[in-house]
This record gives sequence, C-alpha cells and structure tokens, in this order.
Amino acid sequence: LTPVFDTDWGKMPGSYRFGMWYDPQPKEKFFNNLGGRIHHAPLKRDDTGFFLSCDQMVWREHPEVDADEQGLGWFFRYGYAPADVNAIEHFWSVGGQYQGLIPTRDEDVLAFGVAQGILSDNMRLEKADPHRETALELYYNIHLLPWLTLSPDFQWILRPGGENGRDAFVAGVRLQMTF
Repeated sequence: LTPVFDTDWGKMPGSYRFGMWYDPQPKEKFFNNLGGRIHHAPLKRDDTGFFLSCDQMVWREHPEVDADEQGLGWFFRYGYAPADVNAIEHFWSVGGQYQGLIPTRDEDVLAFGVAQGILSDNMRLEKADPHRETALELYYNIHLLPWLTLSPDFQWILRPGGENGRDAFVAGVRLQMTF
C-alpha cells in the first residue's frame, strides 16, 4: 500500500508492505543429541515466515511544494520465522531519517535506527545460550552528484551473535553509483 495522507502540513506519503515466505527445502531442527548418542538431526520441510515493513513521512519542511521531499520520516520493520529451525525467531527495527537537514544540502539524508534479532530459545537444545543481538546505526548520506552518493556509517552492536561477549563498534563508508 502506498497511501498519501493529505494533512495540514502537506501531503505525507507512506509505504506499507506485508509478505510471507515459504521454503520447501528440508532444514535440520534444533534438538538435543543426548551427548552425541543421536547422530541424525530431525528434519523439517515447508518452513514459512512473514514480515511487515512500514515507511511514513511525518513532517515536511515545505508542505506547499508537493515535489519537495525534505523532512522527517520514520520506519518500522518486523519479521518472524519459526524457532524450531531458524536461529532468529523475531526481528524488528525502528528509526527515522531526515532529508535536507543542513541548509543548501537538500538531497542529503541523516538517519538513525535500532534493530534487534531475538534468537530462538530452541537453540538451547544444542547447548547454546541464545539471547538477542541489538544494533544501533547512524549514517549520513551525502548526495555528491545526481548519480553518486557517499555515506559514512557508524554501528554499535550490543551482544554480537546474542552472546555475552564484548560489544562491537563498526565504522564504514558506502559509495553508491547509479548508471
């Protein structure tokens, strides 16, 4: 769905998606092998899951100009997969982005998001101790040319892999060209 809400602050476009997936391939189930006495994992076929994705503009700098995309938007994502064969049972993310925050840089985008993967409790059957992994991300997309953008990106990963080890900090740069 791609509604455009007509508000006192101008037109607010949004995009809302729901989907399901299906995988007919057999997958090994998480199971207790009784200390190595059981050597073959039980299999499951016909794995399924679903997702929800929402993007919505919530404030516009110039509501009187329909073509101007400067302003604040938010996003939300959620996904589910059965815990008996998938390491990540639930995934969600939420965040926002602002296009045109810096004067004269109308195409640039500043964004922040939080994402979390909640690991399957069924992994405990294989003597794992699953928890959740959380990522916080900040990036700035610099529109250099109509066909070229550069994005410095910073991520702080809490409990990488769902383990109790050290958190990780990742810095990167993405260069994107459109031909």
